[in-house]
Amino acid sequence: MQHIITTERDEGLKLVYTDITLPAGKTVEVEYTRTILGVALPDPEREGTRTGYGYGCVLGERVFKPQDPTVPEESMYIVLDEVDGTVAGEMFDEVIRIKDKYLVQTAYCTDKPLNLMESLRNLEGLTRYDKAMVGAERKSKWPSYVSDDCRCSVQYKGVSRYEERMLNQWLTQHARDPDSGQPILDGEENPVYRLGCPLDLPTEKARGGIQREDPTICTALYLAVANMESSKKARRTWKPKEIRERNGITGY
Repeated sequence: MQHIITTERDEGLKLVYTDITLPAGKTVEVEYTRTILGVALPDPEREGTRTGYGYGCVLGERVFKPQDPTVPEESMYIVLDEVDGTVAGEMFDEVIRIKDKYLVQTAYCTDKPLNLMESLRNLEGLTRYDKAMVGAERKSKWPSYVSDDCRCSVQYKGVSRYEERMLNQWLTQHARDPDSGQPILDGEENPVYRLGCPLDLPTEKARGGIQREDPTICTALYLAVANMESSKKARRTWKPKEIRERNGITGY
């Protein structure tokens, strides 16, 4: 599927896609409570990875709220897009682009190398804009520019190999209807998992990295999922059946 636009809603975001399987002029709308960036900075000292390889991914969160307020809600996380590279400056340009594309407000990155972590936290176009630069100049410098309000806070965290492997808990757990306890189904009536990498979205590197247990890719995914799981924000909610009614293409 091809992403067209991301727009804000009262309690979340709406992503609009088109696809060659759809009738002319038709689109698919997918709602998320929020998006988040996970970034594993290019680090030549990271064990078991390609020298200087970095990776970043955007995840979207969907939350299913029970009718019974005493029952815990259910969340699932979808990999929406990804960037990678071995040249930090080029990768950072791509991080800015996907921040704007998915209106990301929070990013989590690795704490090493220190100089790259500090550069990302102070990156113009990501976390701040020069007040002396007018809108047209910003659009020229960053073609993805949305508005001055579309800025992203960057927090950092070290991740151990043990934590990377904790991805399996989200990759193997079925998302369940919080009221019935039954698995939530996709458009083909298959149970969906709490962490998904749809085949029709740009997630090829994430899928391959998970299979290979690539430490850079798994670190970025872990940062995004773990911090989305642990943070508390206002969220938009849907009935579980809407996962089939709305999104027959992706299943998400």
